[in-house]
Amino acid sequence: MKRKGIHSGMNIKTYLSNCAGKDPMIRVLPPGESIPEGISVCELDPITVSSWNFPGKEGLKATIIILADESEVELFVNGESYGRKNIGAGADNHAIFEVLYQPGIIEVISYHKNFEYGRAVLQ
Repeated sequence: MKRKGIHSGMNIKTYLSNCAGKDPMIRVLPPGESIPEGISVCELDPITVSSWNFPGKEGLKATIIILADESEVELFVNGESYGRKNIGAGADNHAIFEVLYQPGIIEVISYHKNFEYGRAVLQ
């Protein structure tokens, strides 16, 4: 089965318009793994997943990559906000959060001019 993802030479904005629509896209680097040095966000797709289910990995650092076509995103883990990050001009339409893995739900809300624009959830 061929994976859908960001392909070499495709920028994030094009990928989002083709695949995600108005909702943010959440990609997770599994707990305990690190982003390889020198790799761009567009090259992370093969090593990230769209899941928040990692039994036995509780307490390990997980990297959450959010791709969105709006100016800000906010990350929630089990209802607790981890803050907002700017993803607009100069941020290449992505934000990276590092959190300690805990079972449950992650939710991302994207904002345009301080109003909710899109939402995505992973379990």
